[in-house]
Amino acid sequence: MQYFLLSLNAEVAGYTMRMLTADKVQYYRQCYRDILHECEQTCPALDKDTREPWQRGRLKRSKSRALLDRLRECEVDSLDYEP
Repeated sequence: MQYFLLSLNAEVAGYTMRMLTADKVQYYRQCYRDILHECEQTCPALDKDTREPWQRGRLKRSKSRALLDRLRECEVDSLDYEP
């Protein structure tokens, strides 16, 4: 993910008006979603059915899962580069 975002930033910085074409935007957005989908397989969401019946409250998320959720929620902000 880090390599992808850094290469995207470098490509945007290379354009004269700091804007990608619509095709490039669509391509990079799809790549971003593919990476997130791959991460989803690696770090699946917690299932309420897996915990003990006596446990209550919110399920604790791992740091990696919290980051994945933030990256998914803030997709536009993550891909918006203005160097």
